[in-house]
Amino acid sequence: MTANALSSHYQSDPLNAYWMGLYKGTIRRNIAIGGSFLAKHAGQEFKVVDNYTDLFEIFVKSQKWNMAMEDRRYFKFPFQDPQVPFQKIIDICKWREDQYFTEQRLAGVNPMSIQRVSYYKNDPGVTWSQLQQKLNTTFPWTSTIRKTTGKTYLSFYETLQYNYVYVLHYPEYDSLETLTEHMPPGRTIKKAVSPIAIFVSKPRNYGPNKLVPIAIQMGHTQDSPVYTPDDSPDEWLLAKQTVQVADFAYGQTIEHLLKTHLFMEPICASVLRYLDILHPLHQILKYHCRGIFGTNKFGGPYLLNPYNGTMEKLFAVGFKGAKTMMSKAFGKINWDMTDFQKNIKDRGLDDKKKLPFYPYRDDGQVIYKIINDLSREYINL
Repeated sequence: MTANALSSHYQSDPLNAYWMGLYKGTIRRNIAIGGSFLAKHAGQEFKVVDNYTDLFEIFVKSQKWNMAMEDRRYFKFPFQDPQVPFQKIIDICKWREDQYFTEQRLAGVNPMSIQRVSYYKNDPGVTWSQLQQKLNTTFPWTSTIRKTTGKTYLSFYETLQYNYVYVLHYPEYDSLETLTEHMPPGRTIKKAVSPIAIFVSKPRNYGPNKLVPIAIQMGHTQDSPVYTPDDSPDEWLLAKQTVQVADFAYGQTIEHLLKTHLFMEPICASVLRYLDILHPLHQILKYHCRGIFGTNKFGGPYLLNPYNGTMEKLFAVGFKGAKTMMSKAFGKINWDMTDFQKNIKDRGLDDKKKLPFYPYRDDGQVIYKIINDLSREYINL
């Protein structure tokens, strides 16, 4: 369908017509906010953290919902809730701390990349022998890991077998080209690198184990430098920010766009083509497909424009790098990846003693059970 044909089609469907009204209103508001900010700060260079704090406050204050009271139950920003602990995260600079850096891997935008480091080939996660092919050969990985666990009487093999070691890395990000847009005099874009972050489940005298970052390698090749919390604060912060840059590009391109929007589109097309509107499966699946064609059709051209699209503007690897990532990941996609329980197990993240804090897993299991019970009851009926 053309964009106009899709709009007309949606107007005949109350569910999608309502949703598209909200979606278009959000887009128009965001474009206006962005345009207003750029007009007021034309040519301004961001040099200190307070610049970002100001930007954050401007965007927060600009989010004014114009909708009926009954709809506000379903639309609320976290910063509008006084009970949310990260409401003032920028003001208190907690984003700099290792704890919050780690928790973003477990409860942030992309909780899908961290996995356990195992010893045997058929164990969950990624094996140490696989990881070693990318790790810097001069850094004392084994001794650093054993020291952090506090269990120095355990062999390195045992630390792996007892689920003490975890890794964050992005194979699809390896060897991507850096965006080469025109830059103002005196500025350059840093080379895009595929970082590898190692975490350890650290036992505590009182309370459960706590996941802590112990080292970040600034690239996927063995000659890449490695930084730890013992290095200078600036070096360690730069290493963590390098992870954030890669995580953002990977998470939004692969886990969000490819594995959600694009993965669902053929499923939703099949629902419309092959299930009558009164078919009971059509009636329940339409809620999962609400607006999927709209976001893909109307948002896609802005996101995927190779010359001045959102990917080209936001990612260090630009549109070309994002497209390469999706091509790599597409070859690995299969139906099993949609199995929530299997995904957790395959990544080796089901040990609640070694990894007690993993809200994506624990909250997800509650939601999974509800959906599973509902689906079985509905289909059986």
